[in-house]
Amino acid sequence: MGVGRLRPSSYVMRLIIRDYSDTFFMHMEKILKEKACKLGKVPPVEQSGLKKVLDGLIPRARRLRQSTYLSVPVITNIQAINVTASSATITWKTDKFADGTVWYDAVDPLPFTSSTPMVSSMALVTEHDFTISGLKSGTTYYFMVASSDVGRNMRASGQLSFKTLPN
Repeated sequence: MGVGRLRPSSYVMRLIIRDYSDTFFMHMEKILKEKACKLGKVPPVEQSGLKKVLDGLIPRARRLRQSTYLSVPVITNIQAINVTASSATITWKTDKFADGTVWYDAVDPLPFTSSTPMVSSMALVTEHDFTISGLKSGTTYYFMVASSDVGRNMRASGQLSFKTLPN
C-alpha cells in the first residue's frame, strides 16, 4: 500500500521549531530515521521516502530556528483601553507569536521588584490583551509590557501610563 508523499506532522514541526537545545537537532534525525519504522508509523517500504522528507526537513527547521532566534519580537500599538474606576485593559501587537507580561504600579518610575504587580500569559499570540483589576479610582498607573518569542528573545516597552476614572 503506497502512502504517497510523506509530510511531517504539525507536532513534529512544533518540536523541531520550539526545542531550544542544539542537542535536539543532533538526535532528531537519528531518532526519526531509526525508530519510526519500529513504532509502526511508517511501513518499512517507505523508509527511503522518510529519509527524503527528513533530509529536507532538518535543514529547513535549522534555518527557521536561526531566523526565529536571531530577532526579537517587535511590539506595536500599545494601548490602555476600557479604563474604568477600578480596571483597565492593556493591549499590544507583536510581529510574531510571543507570550506577554504587563507590569504596573502607581509608583513613578515603575519599580521592578518581586512585589511589583504583574499579569502574564505563556500563550504564544500576536495580539495581546490583559485586563488589570482592583485598581484605585482617580489614580495614575504606570505600566510596561514585554513579549518573548519561542527563542526566548524578549523585548520590553518603555514606561507608559493611564489614569483610572474617578468614582
